Amino acid sequence: MVECDSFAHVTQVASSRACAVPSPPYNAHSASRSADYSAGGSADHGATAANPFESAGDSAITYVDSRPSYASAALEWALHSVSAGARVADIGAGTGRLTDALVRRGYDVWALEPAADMRSEFLRYLPNFPATRLLGTTAEATGLGDHLFDALTYGESWHWLDASLAAREAARLLRPGGILVLVYNQLAVEHPWVHRLTRIMRSGDVQRPDRPPALGDLFSTPEFFAVDWADRVTPEQIIELGTTRASWIRATPALRTRMRGNLVHYLYTELGMQVGESLALPYHTYVWRAQPAADSIARLYR
Repeated sequence: MVECDSFAHVTQVASSRACAVPSPPYNAHSASRSADYSAGGSADHGATAANPFESAGDSAITYVDSRPSYASAALEWALHSVSAGARVADIGAGTGRLTDALVRRGYDVWALEPAADMRSEFLRYLPNFPATRLLGTTAEATGLGDHLFDALTYGESWHWLDASLAAREAARLLRPGGILVLVYNQLAVEHPWVHRLTRIMRSGDVQRPDRPPALGDLFSTPEFFAVDWADRVTPEQIIELGTTRASWIRATPALRTRMRGNLVHYLYTELGMQVGESLALPYHTYVWRAQPAADSIARLYR
């Protein structure tokens, strides 16, 4: 998928809405008038639930092809102080989208992904990545040594973690002056047709600009940055995107059939999309950046 840079807008003000993403060439207001085609519920579960990607199966394959990369402006802001050649760990690396971006920026990258299905697709997507640097350990217990990394990145993974344990492990892994980066791509639900889409896919907001992720007292107050942009996709790709969500992975075969049917009905009947039609699917990329508190090392070992 291709990021539509011409639509990009950046902001450091929470809940700003300054991106003029083109509306689809059909009546988006039909979304608000349609029946509720959702299969129940609207958001992925948080860190108190088991991570469904531990058994992603075929969804891991679709994940590689359907999930977009992160807006380059967001990564530039997050990592502008991290020089090329610095050692970076991508934690909860999934199929390697963020890892790939880090490698392209010239970093010395390690990747951690506990789910075997996701690691398999990671190596298919990044066949030249050193397999010895792709570890199957968790964010809460990496098994790595103290103060090894200049930066740690978490691409759409922090909400699956035990935040307290993960923050403690992150503070231990980072070198003095290192940074922790949390990045999320989220569909821009202020557009009515996208809001209805997320309800049908049962894919709600994971993070909100006015509710920063909990990092505890071992880190500074997170700084926030956002980029509004759009991904150029077809209706068929949106349908496949739905199969990469936690709600789909957890669903029974019967519920999956219902979810797919609802999505097909919404896209082609309610919105009048055509097979193969190209459209702009609007996203926000949200980024939080923090550094270990001055006394974090002392508090880790007392």
